[in-house]
Amino acid sequence: MNLLQKINKLEKNMNRTLYGSFPVGIERYRYTEPENEVAYMGGIFSYNFWRVTPDGFLSTLLSNVGRQATFKLGLENIDIFQMKHRHEYVEMGYVCKGRLDMEISDNPYSFQENEAFFINSNCVHSEKLIGADNAIIFIGMSDEIFDEIFLQKLEDEQPLYGFIRANLRRQKNKRQFIRFTPRGNHKLLENLINHVTDEVDLNSIGSDYIIKGLMLRIMDLLFTSFDTHLTSIGTKQKNEVIFLEIEKYLSKNYQHCTISNLVSKYHYNEDYFTKLIKQHTNMTFSQFLQEIRLRKAEEMLVASSLPITRIIEDVGYENKSYFYRLFAKRNGVRPEEYRLNHKK
Repeated sequence: MNLLQKINKLEKNMNRTLYGSFPVGIERYRYTEPENEVAYMGGIFSYNFWRVTPDGFLSTLLSNVGRQATFKLGLENIDIFQMKHRHEYVEMGYVCKGRLDMEISDNPYSFQENEAFFINSNCVHSEKLIGADNAIIFIGMSDEIFDEIFLQKLEDEQPLYGFIRANLRRQKNKRQFIRFTPRGNHKLLENLINHVTDEVDLNSIGSDYIIKGLMLRIMDLLFTSFDTHLTSIGTKQKNEVIFLEIEKYLSKNYQHCTISNLVSKYHYNEDYFTKLIKQHTNMTFSQFLQEIRLRKAEEMLVASSLPITRIIEDVGYENKSYFYRLFAKRNGVRPEEYRLNHKK
């Protein structure tokens, strides 16, 4: 059964005459201050699947409980936003249908269909219930599991991996969330989320290991196929992080790299890279790559005794005459003279 089928089943099974109390599983401790209203989770993984209808019903299905509860919502007994709270675990949300309006750290946000987000354990938030028409899946995981999966296992190959990993470690006490907006097909993410819920329900030998692997795939997919926004990162800062990563990648792969390689690796479009490089260097991609190649050639001329023809090949040029023209224009001398002058 996929997520859409689960949504339909949840709505079909709504009992409009029997209003249940919230199932036991994630225990909520209520205090006067929202910072002290904390949701605790038993175990290391859990999920909460809900469907809110325009006529004021919330139907919820909580993992490890196996039964559905339906609530009648009304302005007379509930605020337009659910009571503010925070978690003692990391929560991932995915909007299966409609949209989800939330207040996070007293700021309003609207998550659209197929968007995902992660909220850390210190972020006070609330969900809009009245007037909503949506289906949401919330996946909870302990801070320890989040650290193990996302802060240690992910490689720094993607531009924001290392930065966000360091940011989350350094600012564990800061209230923040990460938002992911799809650039293309989102079905793979839905399939992975659906697999996670199945494994949580199965709760068999090895399920925890399978769920960890699935969540690692989910995070990898979110970073490679979704636009990423971390609340503590402004657009300017994010672009600087990505540019530094691109510059580092080109410095290692300058021989044959094209802008299409960047698109394939980092999953942003060509126009984004063109504007990013122009913004930071006032050069086109070709000019920036040429700058890196000529810089490498200069280093090799001084630091090695390799033949100049070999250096020309090593930095990615096939046409010797073209290289000589570029080099002379940049330095005012031929490569032989440059080597001799700098070695002296």
